[in-house]
Amino acid sequence: MSNGAFLRLASSGRRVAFVLLLCLAVASGGEGPELASAPKAERAGQGARVSFAVTQPTDVEVAILDAKGSIVRHLFARVLRAGALRQEIAWDGLADDGKPASGGPFRARVAVGTVPRLAGIAGWDGQSLGSRETVAGMAFGPGGELFLLLSSGWHGRSEVRVLDTSASPSAGRGGKYLRTIMPYPASLPKERSAAIGHLEVEGERLPIVFSGHGGNLHPLTSGIKKQRMVFSPKGHLVMASAVGTMAEHGPPRHLLALAPGGGAPEGMGFVGPLILPARAFIGGSGEGGSPFFDHLATSPDGEWIYLTMSGDSWAFNKFRRHAVFRLRWTDEQLGDPFLGKPEPGDDDAHFNDPQGIATDTQGNLYVADRGNNRVMLFAPEGKVLSKFAVQDPEQLAVHPDGRTLFVVARKPGKRVAETTLLKFALDGGAAKETARLETKTIELIALDASASPPRLWAAVSRGYEQPWAIVPVASDGGHLALGQPVTNSSGLGHPMFLAVDAARQRAYVTEMAGRQVLLDLRAPDAGNGRWKLAPYKRGIECALDREGNVYMMNGYKLFLERYDPEGKPLPFAALGTHKLGPLEGAVKGPDLGLRGHAIAPNGDIYILRMAFYSTGQVDVYSPDGKLKKEALVARVVHGSSGLGVDPAGNVYVGSNIKPAEGSPYPAWLAGKVPETGWVWWRQKRDVPWCYPYYNAYLYHLGCVLKFPPTGGEFFGGYSSHEEDEHKKQGITPPKPPEGTPRYKSGYLNADVWVKGALWRHAGYGPCPTSGLNWGDPSCTCFNARLAVDGYGRVFAPNPFRFSVEMLDTDGVPIARIGRYGNADSAGPGSKVPEPEIAFAWPAFTAFAGGKLYVSDSVNRRIVVVRLDHAATAECPIP
Repeated sequence: MSNGAFLRLASSGRRVAFVLLLCLAVASGGEGPELASAPKAERAGQGARVSFAVTQPTDVEVAILDAKGSIVRHLFARVLRAGALRQEIAWDGLADDGKPASGGPFRARVAVGTVPRLAGIAGWDGQSLGSRETVAGMAFGPGGELFLLLSSGWHGRSEVRVLDTSASPSAGRGGKYLRTIMPYPASLPKERSAAIGHLEVEGERLPIVFSGHGGNLHPLTSGIKKQRMVFSPKGHLVMASAVGTMAEHGPPRHLLALAPGGGAPEGMGFVGPLILPARAFIGGSGEGGSPFFDHLATSPDGEWIYLTMSGDSWAFNKFRRHAVFRLRWTDEQLGDPFLGKPEPGDDDAHFNDPQGIATDTQGNLYVADRGNNRVMLFAPEGKVLSKFAVQDPEQLAVHPDGRTLFVVARKPGKRVAETTLLKFALDGGAAKETARLETKTIELIALDASASPPRLWAAVSRGYEQPWAIVPVASDGGHLALGQPVTNSSGLGHPMFLAVDAARQRAYVTEMAGRQVLLDLRAPDAGNGRWKLAPYKRGIECALDREGNVYMMNGYKLFLERYDPEGKPLPFAALGTHKLGPLEGAVKGPDLGLRGHAIAPNGDIYILRMAFYSTGQVDVYSPDGKLKKEALVARVVHGSSGLGVDPAGNVYVGSNIKPAEGSPYPAWLAGKVPETGWVWWRQKRDVPWCYPYYNAYLYHLGCVLKFPPTGGEFFGGYSSHEEDEHKKQGITPPKPPEGTPRYKSGYLNADVWVKGALWRHAGYGPCPTSGLNWGDPSCTCFNARLAVDGYGRVFAPNPFRFSVEMLDTDGVPIARIGRYGNADSAGPGSKVPEPEIAFAWPAFTAFAGGKLYVSDSVNRRIVVVRLDHAATAECPIP
């Protein structure tokens, strides 16, 4: 794959975002490290000795190349400090697989001063919607800008995207992607991001992580549900905040405001009036699948916001279900109903399940009174002007002149699919139906009154696991018809774990909920500009060996299935089948139970498995499928995730343990976020820490541990539930040997000892703890994956710093790769000379073919990074 084959460059002028630690040179014009003396090689037995010197402290890598220039042995990669700038490295004549190297004559290559640079972005498509996410809201702003609120309500991720509908859909240009405003762009003015919440860290402005489950960078947006949001005449978007997810329960609900370019509107806060108080812990999967539908409208001057709420019959919600509320943005909370009563009724003073609302330029308010099968029209002060019969009205869209009304009719219920779209001509309070369309699953409508003639758009669902579509609606005369979608499904939807076959230029990507896809890493198809995505076998996660064979975890009974590169089952020699297992453990959600597996250069299979909300272990199998070493790393503490192995057999494990003394955070974060944990909203906390359900920094920010080939052990860290089980069964857990380093578990609730670790690096995640006994948010579904290259260098994702931390094999930092940016960073149309590396949720990494691949699930893309160097030189090996 060429460097520019699928490159989409950055939209800002900042240079590539990396920080070389230990005073290493950066790409900002400073004088970089050089070779003080060129490499030389002398024969030594079956191998050679390679000598060289560098001019200053820097990182160095030494590789042995064959006659074709391919690496046959990753020999050395470390940071050289002052006093060790001259080196002699011995090569034993072996290749990475431990066998004698072939393909000579050989050369030694020495490279100094790693410089990460953006090589490309794959899988991103602004027109693409993902499966298992909803279009939670639609609203039109000026000039045909359609604002889409996208939500994975079960798991929590939310996004606001803007499309341009000013062009004619029939001309094939309608609905073109313009920008993403939630998460906000990195170029957002400081005062506008401050109203949302940000941190100042070592010269960078970082969004606050409000949810580690959904990767949410705005408060109260984890678990946003279906709504008719509204674009205020004052020039900003108004929407209702989240309801809750399967892991974050019963949040307080507020109105939220977004500027058209992202961030809080000028002079306003992002979080507005309280509309429902918090309910706290609910149990089970919370509101993950709960049906809600809120409706918003504004007065013509934008002073008043109207609201109806429809959802599960919460104790504090059921008395509000039959009313329309009116409030100003400056109000602290929702007051008494503006229209309607707590109880249902069918006279002019009552509603029965009011749904859609809309206003015209006169300030008149239209209300869909679904339970009474009518639409009511009120004057601005609340006087009834008229009413007319409509069966099951749910949504309303009225032209500002008050002459045309569109209604979506749908019976109440969780799984009702049949909808009717109706068009009415209004005249003096009378309504005449002029068109009707019986169809399935029109989920939302929005009217572009700025178009001439006005144009209606709809969000349409198309069945389970099929992405929703945004379509124009033809409404000529007495005819209504759905047009062709302006959205597609060619891009990634919610990419998570990935494995890369560099030789075949493809990535195996786990989308949300175990959907495996094959992504062609080359340029999108020239004919339609879309990425080539193909469904792969259903599973949890893939890893690859050196030949490109696929090892896929699958099933609730945990089998490791092996396939050749063409997808045919590849049996293990000792088993007679391509399935290894069942493995002891637990799987629930996208990856609960399994925490990662890796294939060593010699073909050994390493698996980190974990019991349900309990401890785990690293097991090793030989290439033929036989168990080679059980519990190489034993009693791995709760929630640990991410596994790597280098050619020397060293093992790298991600874990959520923190120092037993001092700040629980790395130095760059210490003192900037709370150092205590909480859950629910019982405690009084200052803004913005009053908004999160839990402290995601304690809960999800972990570390990387390196163990030698002989392995290691964890001790302690048990939940109170486990301790009770130990007592019942008469089990005495092993105690750590004297002098074993002590740590604290992720939420600081238990002591953990680790024996055998060579080093620990803080700054990795998400790595959720589960050693607690109060249930969610102890969900460990969302956990990170680290990568290890042939030199033993580690690439540790750190979404809390919006970067990937590159470490040498001794755990010494080499570079911090990337910085914060939304989907428009390094996006289409950029002309900057040095494109930036930007992430919004870099949680999953893979290394292949000399490049780093990062799955950025919030930005829906795979970012590819090549590792350039300040200087390189080669010499022949005699």
